[in-house]
Amino acid sequence: MQEKNSMEQILAALLIIAIIISGLSYMNSQTLKTNLETLNSKTDAVESRLSETSDIIAELATVIGTLGSSMGEYGGEIADILDKIEEMDEVEASAHRLEWEAWAQTMYLGSVGGEFHPGVQNLGSGRGDELQSYITAGKLLWVDQSKFADNMAYFNPLIAETWEVLESDEGETYIEFKLFPGLKFTDGTTLDANAVKWCYEQEAFEMPYRETNAWTAPRYWHTHSWSRLEVPDDLTLHAYLDETMFLPMTFTGLFGLNYANIYSPTSTELYAKETDPIESFINQAGFGPFKIIEWIPDEREVFEAWDEYPINPGGKYAGPSRSEDIKYVVVQMYKDAASLRMAVEAGQVDHTVGGISRADIGDMQNDPDLVVDYVPWLGASDFLHLNFREEFYPLNVVEVRKAIQYVIDPDEIVDKLMFGTAEVSDSTVRPIQPYYKNVMGPIRDLPMSERLETARGLLAEAGFPDGFSTELWYPSGSGAEFSREMGTVIQAQLGKVGIDIELKMIERAVYFEFRSDGKLPMFFRGWTLDYMDPDAEIFYMMLSTSTYLTIPLGFNDPYVDALIEEGRQLLDFDGDPPRRAEVYYELQDYIVDYGFATPLYISGYWDVQQAWVEGYEYWNTCDVPYQGVWAASKTIPDNWETTDPPMPGYIPP
Repeated sequence: MQEKNSMEQILAALLIIAIIISGLSYMNSQTLKTNLETLNSKTDAVESRLSETSDIIAELATVIGTLGSSMGEYGGEIADILDKIEEMDEVEASAHRLEWEAWAQTMYLGSVGGEFHPGVQNLGSGRGDELQSYITAGKLLWVDQSKFADNMAYFNPLIAETWEVLESDEGETYIEFKLFPGLKFTDGTTLDANAVKWCYEQEAFEMPYRETNAWTAPRYWHTHSWSRLEVPDDLTLHAYLDETMFLPMTFTGLFGLNYANIYSPTSTELYAKETDPIESFINQAGFGPFKIIEWIPDEREVFEAWDEYPINPGGKYAGPSRSEDIKYVVVQMYKDAASLRMAVEAGQVDHTVGGISRADIGDMQNDPDLVVDYVPWLGASDFLHLNFREEFYPLNVVEVRKAIQYVIDPDEIVDKLMFGTAEVSDSTVRPIQPYYKNVMGPIRDLPMSERLETARGLLAEAGFPDGFSTELWYPSGSGAEFSREMGTVIQAQLGKVGIDIELKMIERAVYFEFRSDGKLPMFFRGWTLDYMDPDAEIFYMMLSTSTYLTIPLGFNDPYVDALIEEGRQLLDFDGDPPRRAEVYYELQDYIVDYGFATPLYISGYWDVQQAWVEGYEYWNTCDVPYQGVWAASKTIPDNWETTDPPMPGYIPP
């Protein structure tokens, strides 16, 4: 907060006092009358300066009041001036209060990196752009803020009032969604089942194949969430599932991630086609508590609360609800983490949208004016993966892989590099998921000397008593420095048993091409939490048809595939049979028994907000945890009369 101070205001006040004193000195009626006229004109000029301090006004009032009582025929005129100054005080206080109220109604969010795109879909990049689809476009169901459980109960009604899994006369499984009646997009067009079907099919079959304004990410999730869509009537949508689909994955793809948002087909056809200029997309209409009103490339996006958005009957933490306190959201882009931190500490950012460096979290937690949001276990689960292909011998030898598991100490990585923003990982399944088993614990609880001795024995058994040489690859660009630092720790640890690691950084696009083609001997791979079922981690990591990992690694075990399929088939929302737990325990044991991979750490999510922000609760979900700006408010300080807002409230263009 800044104390109000103006040299011009002080000089103006002194001039008024000098004129009055001049009248006393001459004691001449005509001169005094002239001075009073001058005083009137100066008072009018001062009145236009609404930021004049109350202390100066009080001083003037005292002086003029004294003069008025001793000036006979001119006392009335001076009394009028005194009344005018009192009015000025009231006007100034009112105007100053309005400044604070405008500030309190504007939420300033800060982000780092990425590219803003003014459409309701996430066609840009970065955390700041990702937020806009959550506040401008709805979903059929919404993840509850505080519930992220091992069943489907944490998906609340939003556009859809109910859902039910049914079977057709032909034996096909489908989900029936019943929509709330009477819903409208911000452009006034009807939100019904036909609009939902149109949006889903556009994201799955049209947008990924554009040359410009393309969006490829949703294709995977749509095609793994439903096989076809039907609309029996305007308020009913049927999403059919083929035999390979898994209901928790379907719900995640449609309601838990940054895809499958519902937006106006009419406005999209008018303003957001493949060939439309990017600035035209600002006219695309959605169904959310805010709508975009300003877009400046690579600088900021501004959103205005939509007063016609309904109040969520489940409460503002059950999903989007009409924003009652925040009228404008300004998402500002900063060039780097250091710039964002400076803006936060200067009070220019109310809440961050990612972008705060891990290394800064400790200092910011100790700042009494700031609040650090941190949710463990929901971020990337990082592993060290070794290629199973023959050309990378001996990395495909079980004893070698197990030896590496014994040597690597992730506690050192977490302690040195994570700054309290991650936890050590001991399995493919997270501790917050059902059927978690700490399979690495028995190894990591051993003294390091015993672990190294065991590793040397395994290497000798594999025919490499003196170790061997290999390479650890990582991409350039974002995260390269962290990967190098983590690689350096791994390099030093494996060097203790004679495994010589060369760290190799290559251009980012080439890296991902090489990884997909199975050309990397050793690399890091992280995966954020998609859904609470243990299948979420194991499916992408161990199923032989996974293009994300097992195909690039050359891993294929039909027995593992059979266990994964069995685990899916045993899912029962009324209560899993005991056999399902046994399946996932066995799949976790596999990573140790066969040295499948080495779990390293599980990151959390973290952001920083000002102490004056209230109600901006972190969403316990796998995507955009800072989404709930509609539930937030800002507190005006008690000393507002003598301080200025740290940032001006937003004024629409």
